[in-house]
Amino acid sequence: MFTLSLLFLACSVDGPESTTTTPVTGTIQSPQQDSPKSAEQSGPDTNGSSAKNLEITESGLRVRLPALNSKSGVSKYCFLQQMPDLDIGMTSLSFETSAGVQFVRLQGISPQAVSADTNKWMDCSVLGDNLATKSIYEMVGIDLEKATSETLFNGFQWFVLPESMAFGFPGTELWYYEVQLDEGSDLKDVSVITNVSTKPQTEVERWAGVIDIAMEDGDGDTFEAGCSFPKDIEVLSVFGHSEPTKGTWTVQCGDQEMFSVESKLFAKDIPPLKSFETPKGIASGTKCTLKCDWDGDVGEICIASLVAAPIEEPIRCVN
Repeated sequence: MFTLSLLFLACSVDGPESTTTTPVTGTIQSPQQDSPKSAEQSGPDTNGSSAKNLEITESGLRVRLPALNSKSGVSKYCFLQQMPDLDIGMTSLSFETSAGVQFVRLQGISPQAVSADTNKWMDCSVLGDNLATKSIYEMVGIDLEKATSETLFNGFQWFVLPESMAFGFPGTELWYYEVQLDEGSDLKDVSVITNVSTKPQTEVERWAGVIDIAMEDGDGDTFEAGCSFPKDIEVLSVFGHSEPTKGTWTVQCGDQEMFSVESKLFAKDIPPLKSFETPKGIASGTKCTLKCDWDGDVGEICIASLVAAPIEEPIRCVN
């Protein structure tokens, strides 16, 4: 179920500075601290199909995808939702789904990266296996200490950021949904709704973002790579993936172990994610390292995603 295609834009970071408020930035345009726009000023065309899926208020955004009727033999459906550019930040996110939905994955994608129709359900197989997506917020792993698998898509808050912090909105022009359905039956009027709490950019003091550490090339039975960052940051959560699903997977920042698991846990329906009640402070210059050990097998995937602040844009650290 969880074939990862987490491809961020490669980026570089500038030299060290002695402030904790200037965010680490990548190559994607960062949110600007301007006055918030109204939905009428910057929302989508009110006559377009994308606008019919959106409900925008002063405190939130509701994305109600069109009803889905599944077909026999197809269990994974995709939807590309056009998003408006609003001067707001995202502070929490939850789903509401009807019976028969196993999993929802939400990522971003550039319109230039895909030729499929927007605002229309499709069999995910038509998009191929190498779709270059961007993290809005990594929606694959979950801290199961905070929820049961039955509640994940019916009201569970996938993220709730600290006060005065937010993710940039919309993150990318298209929101890319993957919806996994129960197999073996045709489902009618499947409902998928996303609820996002927001606040004006003028009220956001720190931006949260994703740091990705990944293996792009490798042919050994172990892998280790990492990056140091020229700003003080706080890590809110850590997630990753490893294949083959044997051996160990570990993320460490300096002398501080952030998250370490047996790789076989990534083969479960809901792979593990570690969220911190109190964000983990990482001092400027500290190196965060990802390690994978496949017990003698050749590694295929080794990746870690850290949600951290203050970061305005996704950052990718490879090999």
